Amino acid sequence: MNFTLALKQHYDDLTDSERDIASYLYSHTVEVKKMGIIQVAESTLVSKSTVLRFSQKLGYSGFSEMKRHLVDLDNRQRKNQGNSNLIKKLKDEEQNFFDYLEKINFEKLNEVVNHSKRIYLYATGTTQQAYLQVFYSQLLLLKLPVNLVFGQSSLEAILPSIGPSDSVIIASYGGETEHIKEPMRIISVAGAVVISITSFGKNFLVNHANYSLFYEGTPLNSYDISLVQLAQLLDFFVRQLQDN
Repeated sequence: MNFTLALKQHYDDLTDSERDIASYLYSHTVEVKKMGIIQVAESTLVSKSTVLRFSQKLGYSGFSEMKRHLVDLDNRQRKNQGNSNLIKKLKDEEQNFFDYLEKINFEKLNEVVNHSKRIYLYATGTTQQAYLQVFYSQLLLLKLPVNLVFGQSSLEAILPSIGPSDSVIIASYGGETEHIKEPMRIISVAGAVVISITSFGKNFLVNHANYSLFYEGTPLNSYDISLVQLAQLLDFFVRQLQDN
């Protein structure tokens, strides 16, 4: 997986020493090209085994695989250095995201969705809700038993009917919206399968989901972000279901 995305996805699980390693690697990509695991350990004042555990915690088989992705990161940074071309920046963001999509086990997710008695879709924001509406329409065309839930009161109203043969797909950018926390606990107790869709990183929703999908929200200005990757993720999910 792309180093930047791997770090975002697993950062909350890292120890202080591992975060120091991450900081060093991210800011010394040029030097790391010529370094081995022992040199990295010495530079970050940790043991060789700590560096190895760090690389494995990010999802790599070991230091060598992680280093290859760091080299790729440096090459991309050099390519874009001093370049204000928006198209090239967007292409780099998209490439990172597609690298992540290739790692997702959609076969298991397809199995969950296709074997669900009922599928519930819920989103915590207006943009997420709009994208889920399109997703809902596409699942209907696939003749899946899908229900789109609007608003907190509707979510609370369906809780008694959710059972172990159902699946619940929840989209929430930060995954920490207060009003979904108690319903999530009830859904978990009911035994339904939960698929969370949030921005990269650990959060309440990810911690209470059976499966998690991630996307990157890219800044548009000082107060707004683009969630286009959420639309791409949902579109890719549908395509996988169609091909199944």
